[in-house]
Amino acid sequence: LHQSTSSAERALLEKEEYSKQEIVDATWLTECVQSLAWGLGMAELDHFRRCDEDLGPKFPIMTDPSGFIAAARLREFEEIYFQSDLLYRLHWASRDDRMHGHAATLDEGLIRERRKAMDWMLGVEADWDEVPADT
Repeated sequence: LHQSTSSAERALLEKEEYSKQEIVDATWLTECVQSLAWGLGMAELDHFRRCDEDLGPKFPIMTDPSGFIAAARLREFEEIYFQSDLLYRLHWASRDDRMHGHAATLDEGLIRERRKAMDWMLGVEADWDEVPADT
């Protein structure tokens, strides 16, 4: 049924009710999708604003994804690496601000989730659920 999902995703999809934290965590995945869409050349990145409102319809939902997959073209490694490095630095800066009690100038959650997707595209970790978020 869910052959392309991780064990954690499968467990979530098989639930009938979700905790508030599970809903919050799932909501953050939209920022991962923004990075993945950027990686495929389908969206732009602005690390100072949330994901695009029109992102969902750009992906095949409940339809055969074969054409979408065949047409997909990943950006050059260097472009993805640059964004991954930038997001690592922004993540460090946002954590540093938080740890030192400074007002947030960056959305740490947005940065963390986009970085996860960039690092996954780079192959930092093959298992989506194990992509590290340390700085």
